[in-house]
Amino acid sequence: MGLGSSVETAQPSFGNDIARLLPKMVEGEPLVFFSAFERTLMLNDVHKDWTKFLGGTLTFKAHKALSGLTVSQLQDYEICKKTILDYYRLDAAEYLNRFRTARREPVESHKMFRARLNDYLSYYIDARRITTFGDLYDDVLMQQLMYNLTPEVKAFVLQNNLKQLRKRAILRTCNRK
Repeated sequence: MGLGSSVETAQPSFGNDIARLLPKMVEGEPLVFFSAFERTLMLNDVHKDWTKFLGGTLTFKAHKALSGLTVSQLQDYEICKKTILDYYRLDAAEYLNRFRTARREPVESHKMFRARLNDYLSYYIDARRITTFGDLYDDVLMQQLMYNLTPEVKAFVLQNNLKQLRKRAILRTCNRK
């Protein structure tokens, strides 16, 4: 072959290289999956079209969760993520429960355990839409107040959806009992 030959060498595509690096979702651990998935894409400078990489990484149950979305919704990573987390019924209360009850696994280093705790706490903060230190302070105070309520008062507060009231209203309810 001469210098003018038009033979091209095969170059691996960027998407295929990233796809090999992405974690596979394990049933029952969507939080761990999304944390690793997002971290992998960020570390590899993938800043858009994350939904293109989701398909081959999800479990059957996660695919089932997405089956009710429109094509335009399937192109929005945040909608897909929220849909899957909602399907697994992971809300702020579940994130907080996982954070509080987490124990280091025998195969987990302390550093890995800390990262998992960080993920649970970050997802809790996101789910509660906590954006300032003041919001975090109020949330911690509210959680402690709820923890110390009598069962009757707690049932009343939860039944009447009073969790969103200001902490003073909760304090007044506690002081009356």
